[in-house]
Amino acid sequence: MSELDRKMAEVMGWRVHRLRDDLWTNGKGFVILFDRWQPTTDISQAFEVVEKMREKDYTLSLYENPFFQNKKWVVNFISTKDINRSGEAFATTPAMAICLAAENAACAGAFIFRCAGKRGFDDCFEG
Repeated sequence: MSELDRKMAEVMGWRVHRLRDDLWTNGKGFVILFDRWQPTTDISQAFEVVEKMREKDYTLSLYENPFFQNKKWVVNFISTKDINRSGEAFATTPAMAICLAAENAACAGAFIFRCAGKRGFDDCFEG
């Protein structure tokens, strides 16, 4: 699992299972093996991240830029509560661009609020 896939699990609100260190869980009965969670390469899983971001009051802009050959997919997550907590990314695939933009949105919140006393990456979404 890539570091970015791990961060996306945290965006989803998941934590490592307390009895098995190869599972993500939401603490409410849902579990998934680490190696089955790959939103950076699986577009359907990337859109699960999109849905979670929408729950956190972000809007999505996803488009293909015809002027860039390499990193042609552009994603913006724009916070409806604070424009400074938005994130943008460019990547070769839409799935990777979604994950990078979600990470950038979380990092924008971490920069503004410095994540003082926060427990994990996902907590950076909270002010």
